[in-house]
Amino acid sequence: MLDELARLADDARRTLRWQALLLWLAWLLGTIALVVLLDMTIRREEVGLRVLSLMVVLGVAIGFAVRYLRPAWRFRPSALDVARWIERRRPEWGQRLSTFVELSVIPPDDPRFGSLEFRGEALAELGKQAAQARWSDCIDLHRLRRALMVCGAAAVSLGLLAAFFPQQTWLGVRRLVVPWAPVHWPRADQLELHRPPTAAALGTELQLEIIDRNPPLPDDVRIEFRPAGSDELEFVPATLIGEVAVANLPPLTQSIQVRGVGGDDDRMPWHTVEVVQPPELTDYRFVVTPPDYAAQSSREIIGRGIRVLLGSMVDFCGTFSEPVEAVTVEFSRTEGLSSLPEWQIVLDGDRRTFHLEAPDGPWRATHSVTWRLAVRLGNGLVVKQPEVWSIEVVDDLPPEVAMRHPPVSAVTEEVRFQIRGDATDDLGLQQIDLHARSLRAPSLVDEGSTGGADDEGGVAESIRLWEAEPGAEPPLERAVDLLWTPADSLPVAVGRSLEFWLEARDVAGQVGRSDVYRVEIRAPEEVLHAAEERQRELVDAVEQALELQRRNAQIVQRAAVMVEQQQAVDAATADALASATQIQNSVGQKLGDPDRGVLRQIDDLRTLLQQNGLEDSELDRALERLAREVAGVMDGELVQAKLDVFQAMRTARKDRDTGASPADATQRDLAQAMESQSALVDRLQGLFRDLSVAGAMQQMQRELLQIGQLQQRIEEDTRRLQLEAIEGLSREELKRRSGDLAADQQTLARQTDALADRMADVAPLDSDALETQRQWLNAAARTLADRQASSSMRTSADQLLGGDLARSLAEQSDASEAIDAALAELGLDSQQTQLANRARSLGEIEQELGQLAQQQQQLADSIRAGQQTEQSQQQQRDLQSRAAQQADQLDASGDRQSADPVRQAVDAQEKALDALGQAESERAADAAQAAAERLQQAAENVRQRARQAEQAAQTERAFQLVRELAQLVDRQRPIADALKQLGQRQAESRRDADWQAQVRRAAAEQQAVRHEAERIASAVQDAPAFGFAVQQATEAMGLAVLSAQRFRVDPEAMAYAHAALRKLELAAQAIQQQAAEDEQSEDEGSDRPDSEGANQMPKDPPLVSPIASLKLLRALQADLNARTRTIAAGDGQQADRARILAVLAAEQEALGKQVEVLVQQIEATSDANR
Repeated sequence: MLDELARLADDARRTLRWQALLLWLAWLLGTIALVVLLDMTIRREEVGLRVLSLMVVLGVAIGFAVRYLRPAWRFRPSALDVARWIERRRPEWGQRLSTFVELSVIPPDDPRFGSLEFRGEALAELGKQAAQARWSDCIDLHRLRRALMVCGAAAVSLGLLAAFFPQQTWLGVRRLVVPWAPVHWPRADQLELHRPPTAAALGTELQLEIIDRNPPLPDDVRIEFRPAGSDELEFVPATLIGEVAVANLPPLTQSIQVRGVGGDDDRMPWHTVEVVQPPELTDYRFVVTPPDYAAQSSREIIGRGIRVLLGSMVDFCGTFSEPVEAVTVEFSRTEGLSSLPEWQIVLDGDRRTFHLEAPDGPWRATHSVTWRLAVRLGNGLVVKQPEVWSIEVVDDLPPEVAMRHPPVSAVTEEVRFQIRGDATDDLGLQQIDLHARSLRAPSLVDEGSTGGADDEGGVAESIRLWEAEPGAEPPLERAVDLLWTPADSLPVAVGRSLEFWLEARDVAGQVGRSDVYRVEIRAPEEVLHAAEERQRELVDAVEQALELQRRNAQIVQRAAVMVEQQQAVDAATADALASATQIQNSVGQKLGDPDRGVLRQIDDLRTLLQQNGLEDSELDRALERLAREVAGVMDGELVQAKLDVFQAMRTARKDRDTGASPADATQRDLAQAMESQSALVDRLQGLFRDLSVAGAMQQMQRELLQIGQLQQRIEEDTRRLQLEAIEGLSREELKRRSGDLAADQQTLARQTDALADRMADVAPLDSDALETQRQWLNAAARTLADRQASSSMRTSADQLLGGDLARSLAEQSDASEAIDAALAELGLDSQQTQLANRARSLGEIEQELGQLAQQQQQLADSIRAGQQTEQSQQQQRDLQSRAAQQADQLDASGDRQSADPVRQAVDAQEKALDALGQAESERAADAAQAAAERLQQAAENVRQRARQAEQAAQTERAFQLVRELAQLVDRQRPIADALKQLGQRQAESRRDADWQAQVRRAAAEQQAVRHEAERIASAVQDAPAFGFAVQQATEAMGLAVLSAQRFRVDPEAMAYAHAALRKLELAAQAIQQQAAEDEQSEDEGSDRPDSEGANQMPKDPPLVSPIASLKLLRALQADLNARTRTIAAGDGQQADRARILAVLAAEQEALGKQVEVLVQQIEATSDANR
């Protein structure tokens, strides 16, 4: 029985231990699974947190070991304890088992529990009962099974976690077991260096690539690097190229450690790159043999990247600084190659010199390639050379041509272009040409156009600028510079367009072309208007300089106040003066900057005017005066202001450093600086005021021109309305259009009054030139008021409303004449009038200089004769003052060549005055004599200029007559054709209202042309032959009008209209021929010296040469003869023939008188010139 209880005690102890172990293991596995799962979830990398997790697991293990394992291992029950435990589990046993155990352990001689026999019987009975019992059922296995289930659940949980997340679970367990180990959770971005090198050459700009094992790459990838053995960290950003991030390290100077960082991955291990000193290429070169078509010899080229022609033979060689084991080529870029070139590097015996070759010898360049050299050293290390070598293979390209365009889009007929350009070619240049064409109407140039003459309305030319000498090596670069006048070889007229470009040809025949530059030919007035618009930029620039200078003056003034109050110089004052010095330099830049300064802008504007033949314009003279003013400011007040403010700054710094108090030197220099600053402000303010006033006056002149143009348009619309009214325009339409014209006329009248008031209110100015312009404006305003221009406009408007178109036209004509007269006061009427006024002004100056020369000579003779008195000095002063006035007038007119002798005469007169003051008669007489000679020379120069201006005015007048006669012919021809067509329908349509309306319209148009012809006839009275021809045409037009009004179209009206047309055509042909001859002779005479041209110039050049007049009279006589023969051979009625012959006889008589007048004119001109 006791043995059974002992076995039962062992089973119970074993079961309890297993139960404790399973429960402890369940708690441990569950804790581990929970901690790993938590670590997998939060993924924190703090070592402390990981240590804390391990401590939690260890704490759970220890705690539950104390709770479960320790009691289980200490559990050692006795037989009595087992018996009592069974009795508690099986109450039916009562206390018999415990009694049995107690009895069995009582010594036999212990009498307390009865006799030995009694105890034996009891034990036997109890043993028999116990033998029948199943003691194994007394072990409670339920708790063991529950512990096993709990442990199995914990193990299954951990197993499931490991099954679904094996790597993460294993990593989590590792992180838990060894928390201080560098074991980290994998990130969303798993960066990795792609094939990083282990060694690199010194100075290599290492390029590293980073890939992501879990693509795509994050946006913020960078390479971190540090010197080996150092914690000094640097980084460079990487550039994403597809699935690779590329970063270039700075040149390597020592071994480094690198790693990639980006996204949430900052745990990449460091990779070490050893830096070694590679062999250096101490010498290298390319030997290139161009292909046969280049006709060039082999040449040596030094450089890492070269460009060669397609088909060239290339040899590459070099020398290393030390022997190497082997050299290989690593291609990094090939274009158009399906396979890499089969290159090999051959080393010479010294293992230092190498050359590159293809299998069949030198490489023939067919495609562009880029490569590096990889050198294997004796220790087996392969080092990539940092140098990148490239060969770019190109076809023979055409020459590259660049032309610097003039900054203008509109030019005059007399424009002169300074053509500057450059041409380059890879083979060699053969020639450079300038191509140009003149287009009749604006049109776009096709991209493929070559500028030939076959373009519609175009006339082309080509000028050879340069050509290579035969036998000489053609240059690769060439610059050209040419002054080109388009009018010398192209038709240039207002309304046409010019296009020009440069073309270069190389030795292979390739042609390169520059950009096409296009300009429009405009009237001089339009070009001047454009230049005046650009002049506004000058006003803005001067205003900016003025504002800067005012601010600088305030800075200097505040600095002076601070020094005076503090009696010392502080750091703020010294800094303020330094700022003032910089601002002063900025003012100088605004005025004299070579690229954008005021002087540069003035020079550009004057160049524009000179290129367009407008160097004698008032605007050019105004710009010249402005340039002198600005130069005077820069050389005078600006220089002084710079010096004074700089000196004040230096003194202030010195007093600040020494702590001088009171700062007397600084106060003195600041006072001087304030004075110079104020003077510069005043000068700039005057310059800005003059520019502003000049701009305002130019605006007034432009407004007057616009008013004149608008008045002419209203007059043309009124005349057109009158013709349409004659044709039968409806009353309602006539009333409506008359009302519109009347409203426009009233508006123009108000604008005229407002402009006249503004021109009259311009205040007197200090500048002589501006004062002259102001007087012109006042004179123009008086002209508008005296001739009642606005009153004529209002009267015209009233008559338009009343339907009296004829009187309205008369009033409009008066208004136009008044505006033309006002424009004439401003010198804006016509170029011919301007030239005539200039000739007249120069003539007056010539007369005054001649008188001055004569009086100066008389004074010199009197001084030499010993008649030296105070009156001589006063007379010399008066002569000097008058000479200085004439010099100023010549300067204002832009004639410096004539002004210089006058200035020299003024200087000589000053010497004469000085000698007279010192009573040195001989020296005074010599100086006075020299002054007289200079004045006489100036008078001769001015006389020549006046004659040239007069001849230019007559030439311009002749050209104006050419244009007016051509316009008359163009207007008369459709009238004659219309009358001819109407005459052919006269028999059948004489009573037709529509035919009669057409005849009345033709008569009205003929009347308008007749008025214009009368105006031209009155303007050419000094050209008798042409005046006679135009007058004859005018009379024929009048007869045509009378005949048409009586509906006698055939033959009277049409005959008279055609007769007028013939006379106008003959006059136009004659004057055009003379204009062409005059232009040719002028070009031929431009190469002669001025003196020769002046000697050959007639004193009073006629409007039309006698030869041209004779040719016209001959043409009129031939026309008269042809008409006489036609009448003589005709079969008409005797009365008509007699009447026509009488008319022809009268014309013949008038023609004969014109011949006599022409002969008298030729004789008078010959006598005058003699």
